Amino acid sequence: MVMWMSRIENKKREKKIKRYMRMGVTMTVILLIFGVLAVDFRIRKSLAIEEVSLIDYKHLKEYQYLVHIMGKNYVLDFSELSGALNNKFAEFREIAYNIKRYATDFLKR
Repeated sequence: MVMWMSRIENKKREKKIKRYMRMGVTMTVILLIFGVLAVDFRIRKSLAIEEVSLIDYKHLKEYQYLVHIMGKNYVLDFSELSGALNNKFAEFREIAYNIKRYATDFLKR
């Protein structure tokens, strides 16, 4: 006996299948990256190679990092990002302070 499913049930089932497929592909990519890193580490250790590994980073200055990815060097500067984060936290502290002040004023009445 075949049961016919409504369009809504079909959509839910398709969404579920797509989500599991995306999760599976993501996990596969993550496992492949960890596998490549593990093999690179073991080969460098067994052959006593002291060069920079496949993926590496070094702290240069405050908020600056040198990232080495597959033979290419990239300098990452997080100074603008840290400034923006500090501004957002300052705004959040001000909002929290105002909420606390309004709550204490309301409770005093």
